[in-house]
Amino acid sequence: MTVDSSFEKLGHGQNIGATKRTKVLRLLRFFAPLVVVIACLVWIAQTVPLPSWEDLRAAWKDISAAAWLMALFWTAISFWAVGGYDGIWHRTLKTGIAMRRTRIAGMAAVGLGQATGASALVGSLLRWRLLPSLGVMKSGAMTASVAISFILAWGTLTAITLLVLGLRTDLAVLSIAFLIGIAVLLTLGRNLGTLRFFGRTVHIPTLRACAQMLALTALDTAAAALALFALMPDGIAFADLFALYLLGLGAALISNTPAGIGPFDLALLAGLAALPTSPDTAQVVASLLAFRLVYYALPAGLAVGVLVLDRTSQQLSQTTLANPSPKMLSQAAQAKRSETLLMRAAGSKILTDANGAGTWLARPLRNTLAVLFDPITDPATNALTALDQHAKAHGYRPFIYKCNQETAATARRLGWTTMHISDEAETPTHPAPDMPGPEFRQVRRKLRKAKRAAVSVRTFHSALPHDCLQRVASDWVDRNKNERGFSMGRMDQAWLSDQLVLGAYYNQQMVGFVSFHTGHHHWTLDLVRIGTDAPDGTAHTLIVAALDAAKQAGLASISLAAAPRPRDATASFLQNALSDATKGDGLRQFKQAFAPDWQPLYACAPSRWDLFWGGVEVTRHIHKGETTATS
Repeated sequence: MTVDSSFEKLGHGQNIGATKRTKVLRLLRFFAPLVVVIACLVWIAQTVPLPSWEDLRAAWKDISAAAWLMALFWTAISFWAVGGYDGIWHRTLKTGIAMRRTRIAGMAAVGLGQATGASALVGSLLRWRLLPSLGVMKSGAMTASVAISFILAWGTLTAITLLVLGLRTDLAVLSIAFLIGIAVLLTLGRNLGTLRFFGRTVHIPTLRACAQMLALTALDTAAAALALFALMPDGIAFADLFALYLLGLGAALISNTPAGIGPFDLALLAGLAALPTSPDTAQVVASLLAFRLVYYALPAGLAVGVLVLDRTSQQLSQTTLANPSPKMLSQAAQAKRSETLLMRAAGSKILTDANGAGTWLARPLRNTLAVLFDPITDPATNALTALDQHAKAHGYRPFIYKCNQETAATARRLGWTTMHISDEAETPTHPAPDMPGPEFRQVRRKLRKAKRAAVSVRTFHSALPHDCLQRVASDWVDRNKNERGFSMGRMDQAWLSDQLVLGAYYNQQMVGFVSFHTGHHHWTLDLVRIGTDAPDGTAHTLIVAALDAAKQAGLASISLAAAPRPRDATASFLQNALSDATKGDGLRQFKQAFAPDWQPLYACAPSRWDLFWGGVEVTRHIHKGETTATS
């Protein structure tokens, strides 16, 4: 026998041994929960006097309809919190899937997983089935992340509860040790951000996400305990039941038995029997059976229903949300509306079709996929189809913000709901710089005031005076409390470097500036920042200088951007909310002085409901100064 053949046989023997060990481990993994269940039931039978069938039947009938309704209510609250676990991890991993879709997938995965005792496998498969864009590996990672973070949050909550109640000294020592360990983990996580295990990057959630996870775990477990409490006989204090529920839940998590059968019941029955006033065993067992029906069987059945009836996951879209590429920026510069160059802002995405062509400037929010303005390249019908497909595949509600009449008309033909929300001030350049005519009387008066104050204007295409710009912008923010967000311009030095900037000077100091998106065929006003010391008429002088520069560049008109519809009694709640969010009345009055041609702009969505909630989310982001969804 050669050395090589000896090693081959040795390796073959090792493979056989490894295969046998794998089979044994699989058998143990399959039968271990069953053994645990049988052992716990035997233990219960020997230590707790079990009721007769007659007593159990009578106790079951004693559970009132009100108790059943309360149990259902608290179960719904608990599972709402359960769905939030997935949302935290989807934001941490930046999967780009809408919150409501992740919540449904999370609730279904936990509902069926806990009932079968195969949470890891079932949870991964359900998440993959309901969120196909996540992929197999990420679905498994999501399931593991949710499970581990829940166990840590449960341990933290249980430790705090045991310390507050002061049940036993040994449990108090363990609780303190566990909390110290959690504090160390949080400190490490805050400093590291990510870890590498076996060549894979493990993302550590932020402290805010950890706090949200703990809050959701507290709500989840408290609501579940209240569902059980509603079904329990009188005479049991909720604080005692909550502590026992947490301990029983821990036993169920460790054993991994279906619906926690065995360990959970043993912990509850043993704990209740140790109370000074022990409740009737028949009533407790009946309550546990009812709790299993409400909290385990019903959610599992609903999860199966979601799995069977869901059609969204079968319509996996070929569209994607991509970062703006140089090619897409070039296309935006050629677009009819230069405001599409807003894609340079941080957080902007481009919705691409199956061929990789850009269709929309997109801003994914928590539950809404908002797209701005008009399609970049595709015809409106194709772009609307791509938007609808992507939104459905990822659980978003599609919402178009500030599109023109042509796009809105196409949306209406496809059955979408539209709403006139603002008007774009398209302003001719030919009157500049003298601005003759009665319609410009107010502008000329402002120009004379600025001229008497010796206000001058300088145009910057490059080499911006960043310190001066930042000083004026900071002064403006101090007076106006904050900058608006979403589609409204925000001070960003890198962003300004790609724009046309005009600065106003008074006494050798910059006192204001404006910036424009400059496409090849169109310009759009972006920022208007006027300092405290600026003489009256400074803003009007800057706009007239921009009109004159555009005229010299061969442009017949430029856009002074949009102003919301005037707030009035005939406007809808959403129209008035958007007007308030963007300070619409003052903005419109300023732009009206330049006698613009007001072009109506619309919001569009598949239904009134989507239009309303999409508008609410956009309004929130405008108010908070946010571009996209934040964690």
